[in-house]
Amino acid sequence: MLNSTSNCQACPNGCASCLSALVCTVCSASYFMRSDSLCYSGCLPYTFKSIITQTCLNCPYDCYSCNPNGTCISCDATTAKRQYSSSLMRCLSSVGYFDNGTTVSVPCPSSCYSCTSLSVCISCKYGFFLV
Repeated sequence: MLNSTSNCQACPNGCASCLSALVCTVCSASYFMRSDSLCYSGCLPYTFKSIITQTCLNCPYDCYSCNPNGTCISCDATTAKRQYSSSLMRCLSSVGYFDNGTTVSVPCPSSCYSCTSLSVCISCKYGFFLV
């Protein structure tokens, strides 16, 4: 004789189908699955809504937001130190920072006005010269 009981629980909000309270397998209409396996009405910064897969996909690493086809449309000038280039449709490092292939631009050495890496200064700040 079994003394155990089992209950059925509703899937989390936004989930049409789920494995548990923490894992959605299919999102409801107008919801998108994020990397945490739950469904939300919107995507986080640096991701965009894919209508086809109903998931949040990654924008290019340097872009803060993208349109539904993944093209960069805005940048994070405050935290990531990036400025939008309309000709390239990408986010370029602000002056005094360089792109090392990550979301946040890296500061140039303190004596450099602009650089391409920590060891290559292109132009110097006032009071310094290139050697």
